[in-house]
Amino acid sequence: MAERLAMLPGGLASWSVTAFTKGGGEGASIPITVTEGVSMDFRQLDPACVKRILEREVSLRDIRYIAQVEVDPAALEHRWGSPEVVSDYLAEWVCFAFSPGEGQAYFLQREVHHPPAPGFILSVTRGLFFTEAAELIVRALGIAGARVVRVTEEAWPG
Repeated sequence: MAERLAMLPGGLASWSVTAFTKGGGEGASIPITVTEGVSMDFRQLDPACVKRILEREVSLRDIRYIAQVEVDPAALEHRWGSPEVVSDYLAEWVCFAFSPGEGQAYFLQREVHHPPAPGFILSVTRGLFFTEAAELIVRALGIAGARVVRVTEEAWPG
């Protein structure tokens, strides 16, 4: 099976999947356009439209790690208010959850007691899982000195 990812207008993703026959020959090509949860153009992240949300408002199945971000925790709290403290099977986390638009969300999280690295983990919903989105999200935070340290290789090219 071969896959091809392409960007469509409005930040939508389109996959073309080609199945191969048992003998190795090429079979039918099936285009798949993903529209659920990808309704915004991630390149248009407007800081004025970003709002804080509660972490529990987002299904954790819909969120994926995209980057490590360096940002001053005091500046983050001053700009966006107190973080939530949430727990999962791994640890307790300081969490700032945001929504830039309908159906999309991103989290900045840091382990409370034993953070493995400086900064925060940035996790996003599917519509924001693009390499360019990490930089745009950090810019939308509106905090001087905030920067992306590392982006996962799994993120889709923008």
